[in-house]
Amino acid sequence: MSIMTQSSDSVSFKHPEYLAYMQQIAKCKDIYEGIDTAKRHLYKLERESDLSYNTRLENATLKNFVKRATEAFVGMIYRKHIETTGLNDAMIEILDSVDRTNNINKFARDLTTSVVVSGKAFIAVDSSVDGTGLPYAVIYDRSQVINWNKDSNGRYTRIIVQEAVEEPSGEFGVEYVNQYRVYKENGNVDIYREVNSAIVLIDTIITEYDYIPIIAIDLSDVPPLYDVAKMTIKHMNRSSIKDKYLDMAATPVPLIWGIGIDESVGSGTKPVFVVGADEAFLFQGTKDECDFQWRELSGSSIDKLQEDLSVIEEDITSGIIRAATSDTTTIKTATQSFYEAAESANRVTVIAQSVEQALNKMLSYLADIANTEIEPTAGIIVNKDFNAVTGNNQDLRLLWEVYLGGTLSAETFIASLAKYEVIDIGSVRDEIERINKDKFLPKPKVAPDATVTAMDNNTISADKKANIIK
Repeated sequence: MSIMTQSSDSVSFKHPEYLAYMQQIAKCKDIYEGIDTAKRHLYKLERESDLSYNTRLENATLKNFVKRATEAFVGMIYRKHIETTGLNDAMIEILDSVDRTNNINKFARDLTTSVVVSGKAFIAVDSSVDGTGLPYAVIYDRSQVINWNKDSNGRYTRIIVQEAVEEPSGEFGVEYVNQYRVYKENGNVDIYREVNSAIVLIDTIITEYDYIPIIAIDLSDVPPLYDVAKMTIKHMNRSSIKDKYLDMAATPVPLIWGIGIDESVGSGTKPVFVVGADEAFLFQGTKDECDFQWRELSGSSIDKLQEDLSVIEEDITSGIIRAATSDTTTIKTATQSFYEAAESANRVTVIAQSVEQALNKMLSYLADIANTEIEPTAGIIVNKDFNAVTGNNQDLRLLWEVYLGGTLSAETFIASLAKYEVIDIGSVRDEIERINKDKFLPKPKVAPDATVTAMDNNTISADKKANIIK
């Protein structure tokens, strides 16, 4: 739909910025969702028959670089679970099924995936119409938020969301109809629905809050993987052409010359008869009168195609995917390593921080709608430690000895163990608080023996050094 043909009085009106980037978003989503949607971007060759094109369309394959890059980003961020701190039992219960189905970890992964693929995403906080039950959150994809208004401070004063709702049809059938949710700055929501080709207001939901409970995560106007999507489309088309060539080249073609045609007739050029896989010509005559041969396709085009595919793959993997993965197989200069590490850390950190900020805003909305208070220090922490830190036994031994020597606090010691991924505790401060409240005392499995010590020589040595220092 073009901007000129839209009715500005219709709830279905699409914001000019929405239309400006919708094609880019659609390309990224089509590729991310796999070959069935990616095939929309397989172009027809010049003078290619419909049968040939449809065959290529059916047999097309996809190296999904967009999905690979997205999973790399999401995997780096959520290689450690989300941490929560200072939350009461009521809020922990809400986050355990934050969208009525998934916990906060799965919800955050889905949210981050939507942000990476589309460049933006939205979280809406809602509750049941009758006010019973726990409040919950919903992820709106960027393509669903079709129109909006903002004040001079950039705050949303109206947001319109388009969605498909299921309606019964007949005794057993169902159908989907377009519905529009209009979130207004007074907190109320108008519901419009298409009825008999007309869009009508069917309901207005009155709420107790005076704001729009929607959080926007704005990563970028242009989807961050748009260039990768374009190159993936190019790669898919090149692969399809190569596959077609190989299908033809892999099967020798039987040709027959002659078959009772007199060279003196016409120009004297002998016709060529192609024999199919399931058909053959029966002919009479000597070898001189009719000749049968198998011919194979030859040429350098297939080599050029393969070289082009390799270049495309290298361009993609040396770009955004390289920045999201650790490539230890290539020898690189110090400058290359510096720029790649900086690029990767910056991009993933921006994504993680944007999602964390949105989740904490969501947390405050959930608490408000649930009529429960949360501590000022309470929050959701998204992992920003994107690379695993490995420690050997000697490193852990040294850490233990320093701690026993009294030159390392318990908080730093526990934090170091968590960094080495020896333990998985979430918040260090919450763990210390749990330790202080814990009344469990470990008991030896055997009776203590005065001649036997539970400490080995290294630990005894460290303990003696600690006493000398004191």
